[in-house]
Amino acid sequence: MNHFEVKTFIYISICNNDIVGLPKHVAVLNAVDVKELCLEAVRHEIPLLTVWLKGTPDELSAFFEDLRSWHVLHANQIKVAVLGRWYDLPGRVVERIKDLISATKDYDHYFLNVCVNYDGREEIADACKLIAHQVRLGKLDPETITPLVVKENIYTSAFLPVDLLIAPKNSTQGFLLWDSAHAKIYITPETTRDEFLKALEWFKAN
Repeated sequence: MNHFEVKTFIYISICNNDIVGLPKHVAVLNAVDVKELCLEAVRHEIPLLTVWLKGTPDELSAFFEDLRSWHVLHANQIKVAVLGRWYDLPGRVVERIKDLISATKDYDHYFLNVCVNYDGREEIADACKLIAHQVRLGKLDPETITPLVVKENIYTSAFLPVDLLIAPKNSTQGFLLWDSAHAKIYITPETTRDEFLKALEWFKAN
């Protein structure tokens, strides 16, 4: 985990926490430690945490294998899903991903989504392809295509839009292009656990 880039966002799908004023969907780029943020999500009773990973096949394979055996994942029943074109990665990475998904498929208390081989522009392009396919089959009238239809066809179709985007150096790096259109942006030198907590306080005050 020390050698590859990690980009993270948190999505609150259920308002079951008692912290007044928290955003329902927080996006965090270049997170320092995925496990640390996952622990904070559990501590704050935030149901869904999503991370965006970039790395070599060996680094990604090691990450998913380590995550599969992480006791916190199982103790808190955290279900893992993977978003992006991860199926285009080398076979050994794909197998580690499948193992992790299978190991947590019955959990439903918290959710961890991992974006791998992800690009925000590709996400929208893929959605357009799905919509075009529906039009070609006669299942969708082009005149009925709305932002909601696009939302229903992107990778994050089941998630709420981003409320708070935490980014270093004022750059979103193309992450969640569709879902972050109306997000508040918190700029920070580094996206550590402490800065994440400060961002939550800033959001509540604004």
